Amino acid sequence: VLQDKEFVQGYLCAGNKALRDNYDAVTGRLCHHGIPFREAHAAMFVWIDMRLALSEPTWEAERALNREMIDQARVVLTPGESCHAPEPGYFRICTGWFPPEGMKELADRVGTVYKTRTGASALQSAAE
Repeated sequence: VLQDKEFVQGYLCAGNKALRDNYDAVTGRLCHHGIPFREAHAAMFVWIDMRLALSEPTWEAERALNREMIDQARVVLTPGESCHAPEPGYFRICTGWFPPEGMKELADRVGTVYKTRTGASALQSAAE
């Protein structure tokens, strides 16, 4: 199969398009919710900045936020502590797992937690 250059090229192009579609879906919704993220040029992850949603700038507060996202939003992200982030509050979203609609749902769930913790209102989202 790998010697079939046409197949391999088509497979790689389809995979790249799927990753781009997912990236665009999740980052579009992150922007909608006002969640900062690091722009990526070639990756299957999005690095988001949830520092404003922390109760305090500690690893314990990051773990508490992570637990809330798992328990209440039903979202599993990789906390920054696990990725050796320089400070608490960063999380990694894998964009290679769900289709674009799933990525939008994931970002909306994260957005709900973010807004609840930061005090951002639904009116802010409507204005964006």
